[in-house]
Amino acid sequence: MTAPSPTLPDLDQALAQMQDRFVASNPASRERFDAHARFMPGANSRSVLFYAPFPLTMVRGEGAFLWDLDGHRYDDFIAEYTAGVYGHSAPEIRQAVLEAMEGGINLTGHNLREGRLAQLICERFPQIERVRFTNSGTEANLMALTAALRFTGRSRIVVFSGGYHGGVLGFGSQPAPTTVPFDFLVLPYNDEASLRDAFAREASHTGSSTWSWFSATAEALRDVRLRTG
Repeated sequence: MTAPSPTLPDLDQALAQMQDRFVASNPASRERFDAHARFMPGANSRSVLFYAPFPLTMVRGEGAFLWDLDGHRYDDFIAEYTAGVYGHSAPEIRQAVLEAMEGGINLTGHNLREGRLAQLICERFPQIERVRFTNSGTEANLMALTAALRFTGRSRIVVFSGGYHGGVLGFGSQPAPTTVPFDFLVLPYNDEASLRDAFAREASHTGSSTWSWFSATAEALRDVRLRTG
């Protein structure tokens, strides 16, 4: 005989109890969050790091582990949203940073390393002809979109509902209130028919498209691109 499934009130009660335990276990993080929230919206410059009732304040990272302000150790499965592939405080990276600091950084001029890194990337990936480095994915996407509009002479950008392409490039059924004011056409996610219909109507205006993943329709996207130039 199987146990009955928990009811919605049971789940709500369990969640409330877990939140109470979280608050009780992390007084230092809560105090730091409240103090910083006086001067920064959400107590941080990166909105994705916020979660209710308050985010933990991390103070140290080593390898695959993190320590918070209340002394708890965590296994880090986020790894800076996959960017931290070497873990925290990798000896090779620490040594490279120290060597760069000895020679000075941000020298307001061309340097020895940037062009070498670009060369390594182009040599490893033949599809990449030249590189321009940016400070964030948001900045990279904004530069790509403005370049596409400039070089194609078109004015509209196709995106898909639910897409996120940076801090100022978020979309539901419509662009988020904080999304940059480009002329976006938001299409349903994973709907090939609406994609083809939209490009048939908007071909002369559509400058580029952005997507995170469009299941099983890579051929459709290439076909639309080739047909509309």
